[in-house]
Amino acid sequence: MITFRYPTITTKTMKELLKIPNFLKLDVFCMNRILENFDIETFYNYMKKNKTTFVWLKFVDPMSEEYKNRLENIIDEIIATKKFDYKPPYIYFPGLDGEKYETLQKLYFLPLNF
Repeated sequence: MITFRYPTITTKTMKELLKIPNFLKLDVFCMNRILENFDIETFYNYMKKNKTTFVWLKFVDPMSEEYKNRLENIIDEIIATKKFDYKPPYIYFPGLDGEKYETLQKLYFLPLNF
């Protein structure tokens, strides 16, 4: 399990983490108080390929509308998924629709994930 608070994970950092063989075998990857400089695209691609890691991402303001929109699009894609090839993540950011938040929580805590 790896937990970060106030992480500064840029594109370069994320790509370096993905080079570590054991990174792909983590049980839990938790990041709290994530800022907009987090490379969500690289991480989302990793997350969709990873079948072993429970992912918990909690973002904070300030955050641009463009970044919030991208997070919301990712969340919409996750919610629309009928059958998962990966463990559904928990994602939160200020302003996230309450229904979407609850749906993500249910997906994250699905009994099949345990």
